[in-house]
Amino acid sequence: MTTELNPWRPPVRHLIAVSAVLAGVFAAVLNARLVGFALADVQGSLGASRDETIWVNTAYAVGEVVVIPFAIWFGSVGTIRRVLVPAAFFFALSCLAAMWVTSIEQLVALRFLQGLTGGALIPMATPTFRRKLPLGPRVTAFALYGMAATLPFALGPALDAALTESFSWRAIFLAPAALSLLAAAGGTWGMPHLPFHWENARKVDLVGLSSVGLGLACLVLGADQAFRLDWFDARWVTGFFAAGAMLLGLAWHHTRKHPSAAYTHDVLTQRNLMVALGTYGVVRLSLMVVGSVIPDFLVRAQKLRPLDFGVLFLVMAVPQVVLPLGLARFARRLEPRLVFATSIALQGMALLRAAALTGEWKVEELLPVVLLHGAGQGLLFVPLLLLLTQDLDDAHRPTAMALTNLIRAGGNALGVALMGTFLGHSQRFHDSMLRERARSVLLTTRAVAREAWVLAFGDLLTVLGVTLVLIVVLQASLKPVDLAELESH
Repeated sequence: MTTELNPWRPPVRHLIAVSAVLAGVFAAVLNARLVGFALADVQGSLGASRDETIWVNTAYAVGEVVVIPFAIWFGSVGTIRRVLVPAAFFFALSCLAAMWVTSIEQLVALRFLQGLTGGALIPMATPTFRRKLPLGPRVTAFALYGMAATLPFALGPALDAALTESFSWRAIFLAPAALSLLAAAGGTWGMPHLPFHWENARKVDLVGLSSVGLGLACLVLGADQAFRLDWFDARWVTGFFAAGAMLLGLAWHHTRKHPSAAYTHDVLTQRNLMVALGTYGVVRLSLMVVGSVIPDFLVRAQKLRPLDFGVLFLVMAVPQVVLPLGLARFARRLEPRLVFATSIALQGMALLRAAALTGEWKVEELLPVVLLHGAGQGLLFVPLLLLLTQDLDDAHRPTAMALTNLIRAGGNALGVALMGTFLGHSQRFHDSMLRERARSVLLTTRAVAREAWVLAFGDLLTVLGVTLVLIVVLQASLKPVDLAELESH
């Protein structure tokens, strides 16, 4: 008597493999979030200047964008296991080593290694879902991916504060190290050891892969220093932007002319992919603004420590967990375009609500903002990943995967530079206006500076909130996503 296997109940090993890549995603995102919050403690502990400390994040971003094209290619010709397991293992080692650094230079070097290894973890997620899971369980995996990508934004402030207050900033590397070791162990057991495709490896497109990675790395190096060096007034910024543009131009020309190029230029004709990617780039800014502007406001205006407002962000975790699981539960009734537009609208509304902030706002006034934005985050990734992957043919998948991950990684650096520049100019404008008023109104210099920052935060939130609301209209151009496979089960 034989038992027929139910394809919608994947084997345990497949589930272990999926759990492994999700642990890798969570480790990489959590690592970036915790380090971002701990920079002030790092600076003081290692006796580094502010300019030196900036390189802690720059080094990670450069390593990440350099490795992404090669990781995606190697995952296709050498199996995902050969990428995930060593990347997760060495990511854990680099995190553990970072706990023992004695200088900022050592930390920057290890952050570059973390970027090289952590940057290879996140791109392994969606191909693993597709290979290991049918559409129904895959939607659940998309929901869990969304939680792994957004929960660090909610957990970061409280976890960083608890670790640095109780132990040291060095303890922030423990959780990412443990998660990545779990990812390595899960990948070792859950993914089969398949033969290496030597015939495909010999066709490697080194020009295409390296020009894209190095081109984005040059743009990151220029963007991360742009605000500090006043953008194109500095040769550093101009030179790296020019080099990045030339390398990406070379990649584009090579893709169009080379018969076996790593990427396909006609992927740009895929409407759903391009609309979703463009929208995702702006939504990334929304995530960064909420994750940095609100904490910065509470520190500057209310003189609070992360330990004081960590609970505020923990509240954001509720919709980040509940809504993705709800989408997976009712996947058969899902209209990805409507859910995606709703996610963007909720985030835009949250930013517009926050734009009304004043210097008197406390944690309680910000609670509706983080709940609304958390709801938008919770609805984001399931429809986004369906739009990016579901109706795409195999020839376009590597290019689509590379674009998605490069926008995620490279967009962070450009977003930080643009955000810092906007805030700086807005703050100086409001500062000058307030100083003129201060002649007739009794305002101290410190009060003027604080109010100028509050108004600058409001300006940034307004611009980005209006942009998100307007982008909702763009979603009307999306084509329906084929979910017929769900209806048959």
